[in-house]
Amino acid sequence: MRKTAKTTMWFKRLFSFIIVVIAVMCMSTVAFAADVYEIRLRVTNGGDLELPEINSRSSRYEVTEVDWSKEDDLKAGDRITAEVTVSPTDGNEIYIDSKNDIDISGPRAEFISYRRDGYDFKIKIRYTVKGELETPEDAYWDDDDPWIARCTKVSNADDYEFVLYDGGRRVHKEVTSRNYFNFAKYLAQRGVYEEDEVYFKVRALSDDNDESDYIESSEFYDWYELWYYCKDKDIEVNGSDSHVVGHGQFVLNGWVQDISGTWSYYQNNSRLTGWQYVNDRWYYLDAGGIMKTGWIILNNKWYYLNADGAMATGWLYLNYKWYWADQSGEIVLNDWRYINQNWYYFNSSGEAVKGWNWIDNAMYYFYPTKMGDHPECSMAYNTYIDGYYVNVEGKRM
Repeated sequence: MRKTAKTTMWFKRLFSFIIVVIAVMCMSTVAFAADVYEIRLRVTNGGDLELPEINSRSSRYEVTEVDWSKEDDLKAGDRITAEVTVSPTDGNEIYIDSKNDIDISGPRAEFISYRRDGYDFKIKIRYTVKGELETPEDAYWDDDDPWIARCTKVSNADDYEFVLYDGGRRVHKEVTSRNYFNFAKYLAQRGVYEEDEVYFKVRALSDDNDESDYIESSEFYDWYELWYYCKDKDIEVNGSDSHVVGHGQFVLNGWVQDISGTWSYYQNNSRLTGWQYVNDRWYYLDAGGIMKTGWIILNNKWYYLNADGAMATGWLYLNYKWYWADQSGEIVLNDWRYINQNWYYFNSSGEAVKGWNWIDNAMYYFYPTKMGDHPECSMAYNTYIDGYYVNVEGKRM
């Protein structure tokens, strides 16, 4: 009987231990099920022009639906969005308090926003499509300006690469954000060209260094027939008197603007330099033939060229300061000028002085602002300033 009693007690203890273990396991399971405080998703690296897969990185929730903003006709560089539905698995519940609780991993994928939808969460992400840019659908010489090469725009292209060829020899390559380029000055350098000898190629580019890993440049599109468009034709280039004569001979005259926005002045295909008098205005072209603007110094003399390149004369108001340019365009420095019946003095920087100034061993006063009939910066005379008398010559007594 004793042995039976001990055996019974042992079984009771074993049974109690098992009950405790099961209870602890159940409690742990409940706590584990309620302890979902973040969502982690993995976006796979989709192939060229393909959508990626989006998967959960935990067994406590799963991706049950993905709604893409665009699924067909994908192009390299397309930035598309997806609304991803994340649902808890059996016995689990998700608690998300902020965007910091959501982690999206994978190439070219980024988190946008989230919202709760019952027990589910809707996660919005952005994805950039990988692949090669499309080749321009068409390329051609402009009908009105046949030295301008054009192509159709390509989706998501940042730049276009235009290459001019002459008899198989590359003449010039230009990368521009525009889908056209003016080859006028390069054609003018050659002067005469024959049918099919001059042509251009163009392709679409991505200029973002980060994008270069997944967006490839397009194939080149070739286009010929420049001779056909230019034969015996008179055409303006940027308003200049330029024309094509005879058998495709190109003559360039007047102002021509480069694709970068700089201006040059041509005379019978020659780019002029130095001072040029055009339509009653003076312009300055540097050694490379580029029209200058703003401040320039030549032979120790300062000049100011307006935004259109024309040399300024008379009063100049720049950065809240007054300057004077004589008829020659030279800025007055360290000297007096009598302008509209008033005297002014200009310092070593060319600025019209204001207030009290010691000049030529005498003290003078120049009005800081307009005072009655006295213009700003003009010299005071025959009056009292700050208790001092200034005589008719403007000198303080």
